[in-house]
Amino acid sequence: FERHREMQKEQGDAPWAPFESEEEWELARWMMTSGASQKKMDSFLKLNMIRHGANPAFHNSRALLKRIDRLPTGPSWTCTPLRITGDKVDKQKKPLTEDVELWHRNPVECIKELMENPAFEKNQCYEPRRVFRKGDYTNREYNEM
Repeated sequence: FERHREMQKEQGDAPWAPFESEEEWELARWMMTSGASQKKMDSFLKLNMIRHGANPAFHNSRALLKRIDRLPTGPSWTCTPLRITGDKVDKQKKPLTEDVELWHRNPVECIKELMENPAFEKNQCYEPRRVFRKGDYTNREYNEM
C-alpha cells in the first residue's frame, strides 16, 4: 500500500481513491469487514437514508466490489488442481480418488512484498539477537525468530 500511495500522490489522487471521499472509504471498509452478505449490503445501500443522505458512489455490492478490485493487491493467487488417491477402494478394488483445488501464492513473492513494505522496515530482523527482560542482563528471553 505504501507504493500505491506514492503512485496516488504522483497522479494527484486522494488517499481514499478509488472512492469519492474519506467517508465513502470508511463506509466501504465497514461493509467489507462487517460480515454482511452481498444481499444485506445491497439492502443497506437501498435505504433512503443512505441513498439521499450519505449518497455513496456505489449503490450495490457489485459496484462496491468493483471499486475494491481497483485497490492494490499482493502477490497473485494460483490454483493448482490435484487428484488425491485415498486408501479406500471402490467395488472394482480400485483406490478412490478425489479432485481438489490447491490455492496458493508464490512464497518468494510474498516475502518480497513484506520486505519491500516500509511499514515493516523497523520491525525486520535478519540475524539472531539477544533479548533481555531486565536491564542488568540477568534474565534472557529465548524464542523463535
